[in-house]
Amino acid sequence: MAQELLEKKRLKRERAELEESERHNKALEAQVARARASQPGEDQPATMSSEGATDLQRLDDAPVAFALAAPARQSEARAQAQPLPLAFGEDATGRGPRADGSRAAAPPQKRSKLEELMAKDKLAKAHGAPSRLGGTGSAGQPPPRGQGPAAPPPRKTEAWLVEGLTVKVMSPGLKAHGYYKEKGLVLRVLDKYIGEVELFGSGDIVRVDQEELESVIPTPGGSVLVVRGRHAGRRGLLVRIDTSAFQAEVELEGEGREVRSFEYEDICKISSGKT
Repeated sequence: MAQELLEKKRLKRERAELEESERHNKALEAQVARARASQPGEDQPATMSSEGATDLQRLDDAPVAFALAAPARQSEARAQAQPLPLAFGEDATGRGPRADGSRAAAPPQKRSKLEELMAKDKLAKAHGAPSRLGGTGSAGQPPPRGQGPAAPPPRKTEAWLVEGLTVKVMSPGLKAHGYYKEKGLVLRVLDKYIGEVELFGSGDIVRVDQEELESVIPTPGGSVLVVRGRHAGRRGLLVRIDTSAFQAEVELEGEGREVRSFEYEDICKISSGKT
């Protein structure tokens, strides 16, 4: 399709040049005829009727020369006879054949928000900056000779993420993507401190460090999991919320079903069937 378009444009341009050349030749012939008619003979007046007209007599052997400028349209046509970028004939990838047979580069594909986050995280690791997904990068450099790989700095807080928890994203770096303060479900835990969270609103999956996640407290009667402290790992039902003391009373499962008070951050809502 693109080659047919180019062929049509070329034929149209050649026809235009041919017509321009013919018009130029006709104009030249008319000027020569006028020049011959304007030269009177020795015994004839300058203006003659058609009946008394005679052939033009040359008085000397000097050639007759005419200085004519080339038509502007013909020169413009040559200057504009450059291949134009194709507007049609592109394939599904957005690349169409050029006049020389090569193909144009494909336009950049739009990346998803998760891909953008992963790219930024990779760039941060390459420059040795703290990663949003945990850890720091070394730009692929091997450790100094005689030394092993550098160990990550020890965490000051204990790991509390568990699959099935309902958490709130509190990462400032995700504000631009609309994920800030969004709730989601922890699908998987990586390296003890990184959670893969499926957001309830958009269905997008993001990786966030536990330092930028917040536990969610259900309504009374909802299932919770103790995530910090001596009773970490035990499940229970939320009995009451004490907003003045920022505590919640939980009836723990097990023998005797004891009721204990916990800080908000020590418990988290958990879906049924998860431990």
